[in-house]
Amino acid sequence: MKQSLALLLAYLFFQVQIWAFAPVYPGNPATLSGTYAGTIVGQVFFNAAGGIISTTTTTVAANGLGVFQIAQPDSGLGSGVFAMFAGGSTYTGSVIAIVDPTALTMTGVMEGDATVTESAAVINLTTGVVTQVPFQFTEGLIGISFTTQITFNQASNNGGSASTRINGTGNAEYQGINQTTGALFTIGSSTLIIDGFLQSNQVSGQIDLNSLTQTTSSQGGGS
Repeated sequence: MKQSLALLLAYLFFQVQIWAFAPVYPGNPATLSGTYAGTIVGQVFFNAAGGIISTTTTTVAANGLGVFQIAQPDSGLGSGVFAMFAGGSTYTGSVIAIVDPTALTMTGVMEGDATVTESAAVINLTTGVVTQVPFQFTEGLIGISFTTQITFNQASNNGGSASTRINGTGNAEYQGINQTTGALFTIGSSTLIIDGFLQSNQVSGQIDLNSLTQTTSSQGGGS
């Protein structure tokens, strides 16, 4: 009897030691819902032909900076807003994202625009006088796609707002629309670093997806 009890205790202590070193996974994926926020940092800016314009941090385009907020419900798509300064212009727009609780990832897209006033030289063929005529075009920040990894304090066994972070990369495509001629032209693209955190387990700041997609969709509830 004593030998059986000794073996049982030895097995129990052995299991406890294994559990101490084993990884701990979130027991409740729903804790990944909430309001996320963070920064967008541009790394390299490419021109329309695909050539690198600059990799230095002193270049405005290469050193673009932005902020975002995403409200991610328990089910359905997350949504929010962002603002980014790049290439001398400030872009504002919307974000749509989704969280995979098994892979612990957040994937999404951003779309926005910025209106800038430019001027063009116009020559009077009769007098030869050159004048600068202002016109406007909208630079559309389209095709920002990003994927981030969700990390948190493994020991807490949940993704509470005190420890949850999102880190990943993205890519932005810049285009312009000349408001005078309606011509669409490509400005370039840049790589991005996405760095954020879970501000709160409450879901706040969602946008109306129907206004973006022109379709009817059902939004999930918050935690």
